[in-house]
Amino acid sequence: MTSLFGFGVYFPARIVANSLNAAGFDSEVLLIEHFFTDAKRKTYEASKTAYSKNYKLAKLATKLSIDSSDMFDTAKVETLFKRWKEEKISEFLCFSGLWLDLLSLYSKYNPQLSVKLCRLDAGDAVTWRTNDEIVIQETYSFLDLPEGKINYKLSIPTLHYIPYSERTASVVIHGGGWGLGDFLETTQQLPENIIKKILVKDFSNDVLQKGKTTFYINDPDWNPINNSDVSYFPRLGEISSKDTIVYAINDEYHAVLDLIVDSKAIISKPGGMTIVDSIITGTPLLYLDPMGENEEGNQLLIERLKIGTSFKAWQQENFSNKMLVEFHENIERIKIDLPDLTSKIIADLER
Repeated sequence: MTSLFGFGVYFPARIVANSLNAAGFDSEVLLIEHFFTDAKRKTYEASKTAYSKNYKLAKLATKLSIDSSDMFDTAKVETLFKRWKEEKISEFLCFSGLWLDLLSLYSKYNPQLSVKLCRLDAGDAVTWRTNDEIVIQETYSFLDLPEGKINYKLSIPTLHYIPYSERTASVVIHGGGWGLGDFLETTQQLPENIIKKILVKDFSNDVLQKGKTTFYINDPDWNPINNSDVSYFPRLGEISSKDTIVYAINDEYHAVLDLIVDSKAIISKPGGMTIVDSIITGTPLLYLDPMGENEEGNQLLIERLKIGTSFKAWQQENFSNKMLVEFHENIERIKIDLPDLTSKIIADLER
């Protein structure tokens, strides 16, 4: 149970579902947006556009409570509940707190349902507000700020790991799934000898290839909310010219991981999934301005574990490669003892 409100809750849900299916479990990914009213969908799309243009507005939105009273289409929800009852579905793995109100409502029809939460961020988010009407069986927290540790990793066997010493002298730069923040402006301060792989939200003449900079874009036509036949992950396109975008696709994970695993660092806001990407690939995270309390918690954990630092701190150290190597080694040391999330979920299901 997830959402496209952010790739940080959508991507891990897809990866875990793929792994569960591969292990013989029948799993289905549901998007909360499919059950919105038409008016709410339009508001959602307008919000994405507004936030990508105004980062201050996006940060403000993280502090506002969410009113779900007029969010859902009653007929769609009733159809969903009817199917759940007929198929006797009782195991729910929730990656987005936006689902909690619907699960609470369904618990009145099926008090035996088992709800397990998967939370990526170290800090709190308004979408995960407490709902006293629903019993949570388990919470899988990737990042544990009070304990100062990472609890899980995601395993992707098909991802080709590249040893750090063999990687290109490059960095992957992005603003999350919505392209948020001033990542383009900030990274213009990077030295010319560093290869820059930059994910942009929209195409313009300003993002044509130049020097050691390559621009990438997610397929703008990818929209699983309105088209259930699209691939699990958006195609990632390399912008070769204003008329040519060469796309790569992978049904096991988003192709940005292929860029990251051949890079020395990620430069982005400290989103939960970005930290998961960092752990998967052993790549340090040089974080930019966090968005909301949840990412502020992530930032604190990054510093505590010494798996990355702020972009400004790295800049003050003259973009030190030695610093990056130390961060990489810390990630690999931490990763050795981390249990795989899907394996833990399977073990709990089989108890």
